[in-house]
Amino acid sequence: MRPWQDFYNHVVTHLKGATLPVISNEVRNAAIEFCERAPVWTVPFVPITVTLTDLDYPINIAEVDVVLVKAVDVWYIGTELVYKTPGELATIFNKWVAKSAVAPEFWTQMIFNRLWPVPSPNVVIADAITGLAQVKPTDDADGVPDEVFQQWYRGISSGALSRLFLMPNKPWTNGELGVFHAKAFDMAIDAAIMKVRGQ
Repeated sequence: MRPWQDFYNHVVTHLKGATLPVISNEVRNAAIEFCERAPVWTVPFVPITVTLTDLDYPINIAEVDVVLVKAVDVWYIGTELVYKTPGELATIFNKWVAKSAVAPEFWTQMIFNRLWPVPSPNVVIADAITGLAQVKPTDDADGVPDEVFQQWYRGISSGALSRLFLMPNKPWTNGELGVFHAKAFDMAIDAAIMKVRGQ
């Protein structure tokens, strides 16, 4: 894990008079937004036992100091399921909500923190559903994983600088630089999304 202090060298040299707690707070806020908009931080979610009584299941994360953004990859007994929106499922199945089978082919989400296998399994199997979830730091997290820092510290630093430069009536306030770094932040997020998608 890389603490927020590791970003300071990329941020503090551009500012006059900003204290480290203020910088740390904006680095954290930028990292939260970055990880929410781009799936650069994923962790396994707790395996899910399928039952005969449930249609959707809560997505639980064992990691500390993270918040669930969404599920990104889902497997059923080792077979990858294909994500479909509820609208797409309606074109595949008549009344997809009521469909059941031995094994699902798809998964969807009606609520961001719950996962719905489709068709619903009609067997009980412990830890049948596994997968990866996109997460972001909590408001009181101490840092981000090494790989997130190493690949995206410039983009996250730009996000922090944008927030800092756009603060009103500060010794370091600079609207022009704030807008410049905001654009750099958005470009880094776009690049991260493309990289994760393999483009």
